[in-house]
Amino acid sequence: MLDKVITTACLIFVAVIAWAATGPGGMGLPIAAQIVMTLSLCVLLLGHMWKHLGGPLMTAFFATGAALEWAFEQSNITLGGFIWGDIRYGDLGVFSVHLGDVPVVVPVLMAAMLWPTYAMVNLALDGRIVADPRSMVWWQIVWRCALYGMVHSWLMLVFNADCEKFGVYRWVGRSLKRPAADMFLGDPTAPRGWAIYVLVTTAVFTAVMLPLIGKAAVARAADPVLQWSDGAPVVLFGAMGVMVYLNPANKTVGNIALWTMGFLAAFVGYRFVALIRAQIPAAASVRGPETASTPDRDSVG
Repeated sequence: MLDKVITTACLIFVAVIAWAATGPGGMGLPIAAQIVMTLSLCVLLLGHMWKHLGGPLMTAFFATGAALEWAFEQSNITLGGFIWGDIRYGDLGVFSVHLGDVPVVVPVLMAAMLWPTYAMVNLALDGRIVADPRSMVWWQIVWRCALYGMVHSWLMLVFNADCEKFGVYRWVGRSLKRPAADMFLGDPTAPRGWAIYVLVTTAVFTAVMLPLIGKAAVARAADPVLQWSDGAPVVLFGAMGVMVYLNPANKTVGNIALWTMGFLAAFVGYRFVALIRAQIPAAASVRGPETASTPDRDSVG
């Protein structure tokens, strides 16, 4: 049932993204369409996380990501943009509730968007959704977490122009003192800061949370039987990459989206489909020798 829910959410999300990419309104979708897109994205992400992590580990993933992101955001604002640039969030209604100087929704959204990055990198490296820390030495964990961070920081490059355009945030203070050419894709320190945040967050999750409360999730991932719904993060990355390419804030950003997010979706998608296809003969063998030894009726007599 959960697989069907995730698959349906993927199809709805892709349909609305296609409208946003090719329609005359671009990102300016009607409110109803924006709500449908947001809800389908939430179902896609939460359903996929629930399937592979379970309730307690999913809560730990969210809590770790959101708490550390808030700490990074608050420190960044307090230190005048030292971590990922001097940024202030807009006056949108969704940003009305603050914890300190940080809108509460920002750490929550950042934690949610971290999941598809985590799943994509793991699929690319291992062919599984959840990484097993027992199979790695410490420097492999750090290396892997750095990969999570580098991939996740692509989102900053791809969506900065749209975020500025629609008033999600604006650059202030020390960031505005940079040359205009340096600010073309936003403050150039931002991707580095995002990568550091993700490295720290995923290191805590991998080295602490998984051994403590994630043994069941790791065991399930060790011998996975993948379903098509497990490729939801691939669909998400691919759809966003193509959308920004077809209807970009500027042509350079469009190309960056296609050759980063689009490339990763194509690469991981190829691996994912190959893994699914490899399961077919394995599934046939599980049915038992009696199935294989049953004579063909046409050959009898």
